[in-house]
Amino acid sequence: MKIDLHCHTKKIKDGDPLEREISAENFNQKIIDNDIKIVAITNHNYFDSNQYDEIVTLAADNYMVWPGIEIDIVDNGSKGHVIVISNPEKVEEFKKVINSITQNINFNTFSMNINELYTHFSQLDVLFAFHYNKKPELDIEIIKSFENMIQDKHRVFYEATNYRKMGILTNKGFKSILGSDVRDWNKYNECELPTLKLEVDSFEQFLLLAKKDYSVVESLLNKKNKIDIDCKYTSKKPQIISIYDDINIVFGAKGSGKSKNLEILNKYFSTLGKNIAYYEADKTKEEFEKKLKVSKEERKLDRYSIEFCEEEISYIRNWEDVMPTPIKNYIEYYETKDASKIRAKLGILEITNSNNRDNELKSISDALARLTEFQENFTQNISKFLSDKTVEDVNNALNNAEKELYEKRKDVFIEIKANLLLNKSLATIRNLVDINTETKSKPISCNFKNYAENKLELIKSIMKIDKNLKKESKKYQEKLGSLDNDKNVYIETTYQILNNNSTTNDFEDGIRKLQFFKKAFYEIKKAIFSENLVEKINLINDEGILSIISLKQLVGISKNTVLKYADKYKKYVPSKGEETMLILQEVLESENEIYILDEPEKSLGNTYVNDVIVPIINNLAKLRKTVIIATHNANIAVRTLPYTSVYKEYDGKYHTYIGNPFTNMLINIENVNDRRDWKETSLKCLEGGSIAFDERGEIYGRK
Repeated sequence: MKIDLHCHTKKIKDGDPLEREISAENFNQKIIDNDIKIVAITNHNYFDSNQYDEIVTLAADNYMVWPGIEIDIVDNGSKGHVIVISNPEKVEEFKKVINSITQNINFNTFSMNINELYTHFSQLDVLFAFHYNKKPELDIEIIKSFENMIQDKHRVFYEATNYRKMGILTNKGFKSILGSDVRDWNKYNECELPTLKLEVDSFEQFLLLAKKDYSVVESLLNKKNKIDIDCKYTSKKPQIISIYDDINIVFGAKGSGKSKNLEILNKYFSTLGKNIAYYEADKTKEEFEKKLKVSKEERKLDRYSIEFCEEEISYIRNWEDVMPTPIKNYIEYYETKDASKIRAKLGILEITNSNNRDNELKSISDALARLTEFQENFTQNISKFLSDKTVEDVNNALNNAEKELYEKRKDVFIEIKANLLLNKSLATIRNLVDINTETKSKPISCNFKNYAENKLELIKSIMKIDKNLKKESKKYQEKLGSLDNDKNVYIETTYQILNNNSTTNDFEDGIRKLQFFKKAFYEIKKAIFSENLVEKINLINDEGILSIISLKQLVGISKNTVLKYADKYKKYVPSKGEETMLILQEVLESENEIYILDEPEKSLGNTYVNDVIVPIINNLAKLRKTVIIATHNANIAVRTLPYTSVYKEYDGKYHTYIGNPFTNMLINIENVNDRRDWKETSLKCLEGGSIAFDERGEIYGRK
């Protein structure tokens, strides 16, 4: 929940900008628009009771409004500000005190000293937030003197100007807060505000959380969904770990059993049928190489839009030459036609036949194939949008058309066969007559039409294959992830016909036989009008390449990583660390319920982990995803503020401690009296611990 514990609604002092003024209605809208769940109104030396009541009414159940005031403190020559925020349940008491000390004052010059601050407010249910590392600020010794006066030390906070300073204060033992201190409501959405990770319901809970009250922390944690899982693997006793739909950290020295815990948790969630993203740093290289391999499924996809020419390849393989009738046959006929009286009486010998309906038969067969394809498409994709009557009418029409085409094809087929029998019979009779009369019959046909059509059909098949073999390559880019300096990395998939740059891995079939097939094809193309055409055609009937029946087999698919520059892509080979970045990003940005990460920081720099990985992990938590991380890195283990911290230790025996940063405790699962300080253990065990604590922000709040 986002909070703002330093918020102005009025221009009170001369130094306040006019843009600090805001009406109750506009204030309400701003707070709702920015998803603020707790806001404290803290004007300079002034509390507007009427406006406060109006805002509380408008806020309803959308957010909590806490009454407060920002007071000028002058003590022993030191000047600074302190924010005093009251329990809203005690607003009337707070109002009385404020009215008693601010009645008829000059807001520009009003101030009080530390003792007066204690006298006026120490008996109220309030918290104090002193400017620190934020001007104007009091001398630290003066603030400490006030803190020593207060019985409940957890009521004293230090307000910093940004997250970094807030974190440094926390590491030094100060409780710290951060507020908008808004100066211009038009820019309120630009204010840097903290998020309270454990959502509190009241002012009392907030203070108890600051106090690290164990029972309160546990009750707040229990608002989250959790599963208690037995993670034992060496102990006979149950090793129950509570896993929340938030961030859960496992840390400890190498060999202490962290990865084993992840394996158990992965197996447990798998049995529940959960969608799990599992990341292992040691398998990054293997995972990256997988991305650059072409799967069988990808090879089945037709993304190249090439005609496979299967019919044409088959036609060429089975092609036989048709020879025209030699001229000498006609010369012999004319020389001998009057030499026999018997021949003259046989008129049948003069019959010729040029009827050829092969092309018509092929056209009808093609039409039937297209009709069948349409019927399937109609049934699967179109009919569901039409009425039953329309579907019935279309199906009847298609069935009638199919029946008519089959009848037509049968008639043409019978005629072709009859014509072949006639020609065969005529040829037999003529041969007998020619033998017995020692003459030459008139050729049935010059056969040039068949010869030309046969050769043209071969040329058409060759041209179609040649056209597809010359098709330009096609490239597709899919974003893989981002590197430093806004470098976007893509996986580029290239589809191209076998060429001189092709490699064995580009194809399913062996590249050598593909090369032989392509070479054989071009030998045929060169020999189309030569005497050795049939010899060249026999090359693609070589037993070694008979398995190549489609141009699809000659389509090579390769993958490379590329960077995008403007509208162009250039090949780029990521380093080992960059491969890790890309694979980890992909895992974290995938849509899953459970994310299990084993040492995600490995091979990555602290800056990248802190600036990129940690925010992604925190966002997953906000989406109520379950994130379980085994890590040695303090950026991850500390700055994510895990709901569960599991500390693993091995000293000849395995020990498991469970806790969290909110109680600052780690408790031995098998011995509740064996407790560790969460912060001290983290500082000691985690890499970069002190830096993480310096910069991470308040122990129970996060960016």
